[in-house]
Amino acid sequence: MVFLYGFAWSSGAAALYLFSSDLYSGLKHLLVPRVNWDRSLMILRDIRERLESGYLPSLEDWSEISKIEAPWGALAVENISELREAGIPVVPTLKRLEKTLADQRRADQEARSRSAQAWGQAIVCGALVPLIAVALYFLVPGLSQYGWRWWVLTSIALLLDLGAMIWMLSLAEMARWAGLHRERRSWWAASFCFGERLLGSLRGGLPGDLAWSRAIPQLHRQAESLVPYWGADLWSDHTLNPISLETSARTIAAQGAIFRKSIQAAIFEGKGCADRIESALDSLRIELDCEVERQIQLLSTRALKPLFLCVAPSVLMLLVSAFALSWESWFLV
Repeated sequence: MVFLYGFAWSSGAAALYLFSSDLYSGLKHLLVPRVNWDRSLMILRDIRERLESGYLPSLEDWSEISKIEAPWGALAVENISELREAGIPVVPTLKRLEKTLADQRRADQEARSRSAQAWGQAIVCGALVPLIAVALYFLVPGLSQYGWRWWVLTSIALLLDLGAMIWMLSLAEMARWAGLHRERRSWWAASFCFGERLLGSLRGGLPGDLAWSRAIPQLHRQAESLVPYWGADLWSDHTLNPISLETSARTIAAQGAIFRKSIQAAIFEGKGCADRIESALDSLRIELDCEVERQIQLLSTRALKPLFLCVAPSVLMLLVSAFALSWESWFLV
């Protein structure tokens, strides 16, 4: 009895500890460090303000850029190194990267706050079944005589409860990522990194085809599965059809064709395409933000599925089993 009481309360406490903080839910990825956007913004802002005030940063100051959160650190290092070697001003690129990181931080914070309801539901579900099991054990007469049976039933209910918690938290995480599956979540940052690298090279004076060829290796490193949808060659039309992907993945996959056509049109017209690439990046950010908003609005409805399929059956099973065992002990059945 004491062991069951301790196990029930420890299960509820463990659920509160693991899932009340903003950590990633899953069987293999429970502990993932949170992205420190403020530190990354401070690094970029410090270097930009030094340059604008006429102070030349030292090598140690430039090396701080590599400490920016991945994958933006690698993007900043490659972009700024290329501009410095060519003698091109880096302040406009720093401002653009700073604005992009600020937008990422804002979107991440809004998505976390809007998905807080699912986290609260997961906390309640994590403590509900253990507390009900303990209450029934002490309140229902004769139930203590069937300790091993009640232990088995409680274990089954706790497994269902744990499945509901993981299910709810995975739904919340999917909503924060605009419905992107785990294997395609690297596409989000990779697409923006590619666009920023392309934009920095174009503003540095590189031709569009050369800027594309220099940005593609970075896309290979960050999101290799996205390359077949975008096309490694600027003039190639042999790309995969994204019709079978989720809405947000289709949006990102279609962005490659927008980049390629913008550069191709600029080459044919003999004009620059930096403004077109910048407009395409802004459009991509707006579309993904709208998809996140739609997914979060649907989250409260989708969270009802684990409640009705996992939590409610486990609670009803405990109630029915407790009274059935109690009636059996009083020879009523």
